[in-house]
Amino acid sequence: IGERTNVAGSRKFLRLIKDEQYDEALSIARDMIKNGAAIIDICMDDALLDAKKALVSFLNLALSDPDIARVPVMIDSSRWDVIEAGLKCLQGKGLVNSISLKEGEVEFLRRAALARSYGAAVVVMLFDETGQAVSYEQKIAVAKRSYGLLCGAGFPPGDIVFDPNVLSVATGMAEHDGLALDFVKACAWIRRHCPGAGISGGISNLSFSFRGNDLVREALHGVFLKYAIEAGLSMAIVNPASLVSYADIERLPFGLSLRAAAEDVILGREGAAGRLLDLAIKVKEEKRVPGIGAAGSAEASWRDTGAAERVFYALVNGIDEYIEADVLELIPRYGRTLDIVEGPLMRGMREVGERFGAGAMFLPQVIRSARVMKKAVSALEPRMEEEKAAGQAGAGGVNGPAKIVLATVRGDVHDIGKNIVSVVLGCNGYEILDLGVMIPSDAILDAAVKEGAAVIGLSGLITPSLDEMVKVAQDMEKRRMKIPLLIGGATTSLVHTALRIAPEYSGPVVYVSDASRSADTARCLLSKTERPRFLEELYRQYSDAAGRHEKTDAARTLIRLEEARKNKAALPWETTGPSPRPKKPGLTVFGDYPIERLLPYIDWELFYYFWGLGKQNAPADDLSRTREGLKEDADAMLGRVVSEKILSARAAIGFFPALSHNEDIILFEDEEDAAFSGPGKLREKGRFSFFRSQEKKPSWAPNPCLADFVLPEDEAASGPDWMGLFVLSTGFGLEEEVGRLRKKGDDYGALLLSSLADRLAEAFAEELHRRVRMETWAYAPEEKLQVPELLREQFQGIRPAFGYPGCPDHEDKREVFRLLEAQKRLGVELSESAMIIPASSLCGMYFAHPGSFYFGAGEIGADQLALWARRKGISEEEARKRTGRIYSTIIRPPDSGPPAGAPAV
Repeated sequence: IGERTNVAGSRKFLRLIKDEQYDEALSIARDMIKNGAAIIDICMDDALLDAKKALVSFLNLALSDPDIARVPVMIDSSRWDVIEAGLKCLQGKGLVNSISLKEGEVEFLRRAALARSYGAAVVVMLFDETGQAVSYEQKIAVAKRSYGLLCGAGFPPGDIVFDPNVLSVATGMAEHDGLALDFVKACAWIRRHCPGAGISGGISNLSFSFRGNDLVREALHGVFLKYAIEAGLSMAIVNPASLVSYADIERLPFGLSLRAAAEDVILGREGAAGRLLDLAIKVKEEKRVPGIGAAGSAEASWRDTGAAERVFYALVNGIDEYIEADVLELIPRYGRTLDIVEGPLMRGMREVGERFGAGAMFLPQVIRSARVMKKAVSALEPRMEEEKAAGQAGAGGVNGPAKIVLATVRGDVHDIGKNIVSVVLGCNGYEILDLGVMIPSDAILDAAVKEGAAVIGLSGLITPSLDEMVKVAQDMEKRRMKIPLLIGGATTSLVHTALRIAPEYSGPVVYVSDASRSADTARCLLSKTERPRFLEELYRQYSDAAGRHEKTDAARTLIRLEEARKNKAALPWETTGPSPRPKKPGLTVFGDYPIERLLPYIDWELFYYFWGLGKQNAPADDLSRTREGLKEDADAMLGRVVSEKILSARAAIGFFPALSHNEDIILFEDEEDAAFSGPGKLREKGRFSFFRSQEKKPSWAPNPCLADFVLPEDEAASGPDWMGLFVLSTGFGLEEEVGRLRKKGDDYGALLLSSLADRLAEAFAEELHRRVRMETWAYAPEEKLQVPELLREQFQGIRPAFGYPGCPDHEDKREVFRLLEAQKRLGVELSESAMIIPASSLCGMYFAHPGSFYFGAGEIGADQLALWARRKGISEEEARKRTGRIYSTIIRPPDSGPPAGAPAV
């Protein structure tokens, strides 16, 4: 089973799918089939992808390609809705990866029946309600139970494929030494006791401990497959091009010794892991490039090289222990001290930048290298100042490094991404002038002119920042500037840059999707030879993006608002009734909340993802080791945060009587007000106006709006419903400590603290929401969910935050701040673009109904946009600016008036 059409296992495939380069992505599938893949595994599970859309698009193309369509497809996803969307595309028999008993027997059999209804076989992962089957005994127990349930429900045994969980061996932990043998034994048991069933496994998991050492990995896989196939393994998820048979291992370097050591590991023999590790080091030494070592390693041999080589090695590997002495040792060999900076120091940082851009280094390693660079330059600065005073600095006509001005635009306080770009560009030899956050256009351009900047880079997180970036481009055009303008940040995109920003400025406007591309982008723009080719490719991408957007927009079917209302999320109010009255209605304030209470709720996977160390990056040479090192640093920083009280956490929550009217939620002073209806009879305390999805849906899917999750006013005879609001922050003290760390030259510590403050804010939201469900609102007082279940949002109710797809208007935060008196009670503020100050803060709502769910409003029709603007009391142009969307037009007869059911304004 070919594994390279899986975004979690192939970074190249992920990149191609993200960029919608489907032709090249299809060639990966063709190559696997050419190399012997009998099935292709297709997975689109990635946080930055619309998995369902990407899977359907790829499958429709793949299955029209005769070279690909001749082999079956394994649809691989952790989300059943994605699997089902893929099944609807398949022709012939497919394979579902996967189902398991993890969510209980009822759900297990339901999914199996659905797969069978689509004519598909199923991969049964050996999980049950208690977790993953690890030991031989656990594996066979779960297999026996699963097989009995499926066969008892009439599922054909020949359509069952067991995956007994291939787990990593030779990890250094004794309890892992028998895992490969347990898998092999489980294969033999399944073959004997589950007649007709197949057996599969993801082979690359086995050798995870030896990432980066392909020879050892190939030997382990070859030996493992020999024994597993003999025991009954009938399918294996692999890269077919990298398979080495058991017999061919002897032709590899150290072949016979390598095969014997691998065999000892697979068969769980005593001391085998240590013997293979010793041999792996020799294999690695045989292939090692001189001067290149593992990050953080400090082999004695590198200290025996020349000073310039030691400096290079220290920079590439992030070792700062000797850097000051080493650079000072270089002074007598160079005519000017600046030559040391421009010579061995920049050579090392260019190597770091190239490796990071190629995916061979991770962000934490880059930041550590930058820290070594700063330490080296600091040691040389006194000497450079002396030379400058003596008039030597400019000798030789050397121009200084290109200057790049970076800024987060006016109204926006988010700067973590910009700070990463600053470090990456600095590592590549550019002089960075970071203006900070909330910088108006004139200040950015004045600084660029004064400093003679070669490039301007803009960052923004929130939707209003997009308009501010357009203004900067317009102002650059008015000043007749020609230097490149780089665009980046969470809300930016290739399409928006092409359609909205680039047309406003005659100089180059370049969308930079992530920090790793910033250095290469700057280099191409500032190179006389590469710039023409780069800009030609850029404008082609812009043209393609605009064309795709136009096609997508033309293909999208929107329905009128009145039709969408008829298809609202229909909650069974007659059965459930309104939400229970909160135990503590009104306001509750949490001042100086204990940070240590938040630590268990930190989502470490999202933390790793921020640092470029998400699971989707595996297999990478030292991913696991880098994650472990980063976690150690994070734990140490959190220890300081708690013991030194570096950060302070505060929050305010409130619960209010509420009713809904179409797309509005109305909050009342008290419960009696909510019992009346009609003009002049309501004492409104506040009102929120939301969007309803207008995209044409399948027959089973609603067109939801957040207002659907609050009791409609025409059904309020039994009393009002309730709605919760919250504002929280873990950012008090953050700016001061980050500034102090930067003054010390510790950019790594500053970024680490900033990223942890963001995770703590999310953890605070998790802790507060749990207390809301169990204590203050208490609509789920008996909840017994563990933290992993909370992070998977398995609780009742939702807490959408303003600015997200279901409620994109950040200005609604002002209403929340007013109702909760947030500025007075907490000390938080809102910028002119409704960004919360300090950073690492959240503002949102609580909905308690068990039928509430998260969704994106998607594209909005002109009819709804006009009505929403009227309800908000703003112009349609302002409405577009607030939400940052390019709205489709729905034509109504000009004399038809507002849509049916629109409330009087």
